[in-house]
Amino acid sequence: MDRKSSRLKRFIEWGRANANPAAREYVSRALQGDSTSIKNLFDRLSRKERARFTLEMYRKNAPYFPFAYFLRYTWIYSWYWLIAAAGNYPTVIEMFRFAKFPIPENLGPTVKAYRGTNGISAYESAATGMSWSLNRDIACHHACDDPLGLSDGAPLVIEAEIPREHILMHTSWGAFFNEITVVPIAANPSIDFRVSRPIDDWAEGNSRYLAVMDTAKTLIEKRGNTLSPAEHDERRATIDSLLGDS
Repeated sequence: MDRKSSRLKRFIEWGRANANPAAREYVSRALQGDSTSIKNLFDRLSRKERARFTLEMYRKNAPYFPFAYFLRYTWIYSWYWLIAAAGNYPTVIEMFRFAKFPIPENLGPTVKAYRGTNGISAYESAATGMSWSLNRDIACHHACDDPLGLSDGAPLVIEAEIPREHILMHTSWGAFFNEITVVPIAANPSIDFRVSRPIDDWAEGNSRYLAVMDTAKTLIEKRGNTLSPAEHDERRATIDSLLGDS
């Protein structure tokens, strides 16, 4: 057995030992690159488990495809736990740089992006985060919403022109969700940022975001057998235009 195969075997053994019973059966096939098993493994792990698996995949040099899948979707759905598992931002940044996610050419050399925060006391601290949106309404929602209960402070939306070389990952679902993960703009060299004005539009931006989500939810929950073929196609097209097919 060569070194690569031996390393994979040891990691599969680690994965089986650390996965919960519902996920354990998918570990071997997932780590060998089977796309269906990768998704099944991810879906059956808790958020903390996803973060731990992602970190160990990076540390143990697991095959690229399962690692890249876990990094992308753990960051999207479980970013808080990934940072906690890694212990710091530099390790997370190293993971993204190793993954080398493709960045679309149409983003150009710089892109205007927005970041919504809630309860951060220091104005400069808002710029230390890695998640930004190209859609201002989404940033307004993050500023006005605190689903994890991490703060009870005031909303803040900032904006910046972010150079392409700072972008670590781009995620786009439909016409509405257009997100980037970046090297924190407060890092050296720093990037200028500013409060996104008008401030009194933040609450309205959040309302616009919620209206889009309500529209999509209503369409998704509408019973398909009550629709004509044309209405069914229109519903699918509208959902795809808002949220994509993810």
